[in-house]
Amino acid sequence: MVLGGRDTSLIDHPESVWRDSRGRYFVLQPNKEEMPIVFDRGGRFLRRIGRKGDGPGEFRFAAHGTVDAADSIFIVDWVGRASVFSPDFKYVRSFPFPQGVRSMVVLRNGDLLANALVSDRQTIGLPFHLFRRDGNRYAAAGDRSRPYIHTENYRLAHRVTPAAAGGFWSVPRIGDYHLEYWNALGKREAHFRSSPDWFVELPPDIGLRDPFKLDPPVSMIEAIWEDRSGLVWVVTRVADPKRHLARQDTVRTPEGKAVVPSDLDRTSDSIIEVIDPRTHRVMAWHRFDEYLHFAVGGGRVANVRTRPDGFVTIRIMNVSLVR
Repeated sequence: MVLGGRDTSLIDHPESVWRDSRGRYFVLQPNKEEMPIVFDRGGRFLRRIGRKGDGPGEFRFAAHGTVDAADSIFIVDWVGRASVFSPDFKYVRSFPFPQGVRSMVVLRNGDLLANALVSDRQTIGLPFHLFRRDGNRYAAAGDRSRPYIHTENYRLAHRVTPAAAGGFWSVPRIGDYHLEYWNALGKREAHFRSSPDWFVELPPDIGLRDPFKLDPPVSMIEAIWEDRSGLVWVVTRVADPKRHLARQDTVRTPEGKAVVPSDLDRTSDSIIEVIDPRTHRVMAWHRFDEYLHFAVGGGRVANVRTRPDGFVTIRIMNVSLVR
């Protein structure tokens, strides 16, 4: 299924894509300064949420979002605000939220978890921040023994997903295959490190080099989720062995701007591993000759593709474990 069908002008550089329990798809595009877009379960355009501005229910750079068990909608704007909407898209409330949010999920207890840089003396350098639903931050988690180095902010980026046990799973995004389980109070309870032959780690002597410009390219975790049987799925972006230069685009990031290939299917493949965290065994894995950008919920992944005519589409695919 392709979101938007023929109306491909709706999609440009999506930063966040997810699905609610009703089958609706949400797309956020801060680089386009676009309002959040909603598609129905068949992929047809349904509506936009909010409008442009700085007031209640308005957005400048709507970048990340999620839904809770009742399909209430949480959307974070890079201006430092989170907004809540009801399942029928009525504005409910807003509250201050970290500007540099990289991802956000709702835990089973209803609290919010954000992967973000929060610049206060007590918690700077910790990647995980726990909030009540009114925006009150009550805990921060991470490796407190690791010193904060401002030139290595990329090490703070993690992929996170709620865990059935009540906490959350995390894995660093860039060059470090280290799966961890944290409880709902922010205490790490389990972890294991994987080193498959195909995974390219960050070099220990990286220094001030740009991790996004290394050769060979460093592997990047793009998504994780826990399925109903307790298995953890990990989607990793790896270099396409036949990669060649693709057209380059400039996109906005929390830190400013970055130059990226416009069609990452030409430069990247994806590998999905299914891990049993109880035994640390890899139950299955598969390599895809395309870049899987997002896990959108319900065992679905999304591929963002630039067509030959220059239009961008989001293709939704189901993935399942064949036993």
